[in-house]
Amino acid sequence: MLMTPRMLRSPLREDLSFLALHLGFGACGAFILHNGSSLGWAILVPFVLMLPLNLVPLLPESNYLRLDADGITLRRIYQDHRFLWSEISSFRVCKYGLRRIVCFDYSDEVRRKRSARARARSAHGDGQLLESYGLETEELAQLLNWNREESLGKFEEEDCAPKSVSHFGARVL
Repeated sequence: MLMTPRMLRSPLREDLSFLALHLGFGACGAFILHNGSSLGWAILVPFVLMLPLNLVPLLPESNYLRLDADGITLRRIYQDHRFLWSEISSFRVCKYGLRRIVCFDYSDEVRRKRSARARARSAHGDGQLLESYGLETEELAQLLNWNREESLGKFEEEDCAPKSVSHFGARVL
């Protein structure tokens, strides 16, 4: 069965809350500067310079995770990174600092072709999805593993679909 392509985006509230936090720090810097302290510049300038990076996720088609029959496409700030299902052995949840994220490991075939430095695998796997696109990390890992197995023909029954992934908190395009 051919899978229909699906695109997941971060919930708009996450993008807006990060932007609000950013603008709050910028306002604090402006307030401190207004009161005559030059420390305000040290706070205000970095936040003004980083403002475009906080606005980009609000633009259409700037960030998403696309799942299709061949693999996944990660788009971050209009840069695409494509991974084929056959290149990935599995998805799992791992710790990244204080956060839990979805990590993936390359298949043995891909790992053999890569350079020694690229083969050095960390506890975070060969690749990471730093966003969960509105899903719990366990749900996203389960969804990705299920789509990978379905696309590679490991099973064909509808009953094998992940039970916990019945609705998406992410914006589906």
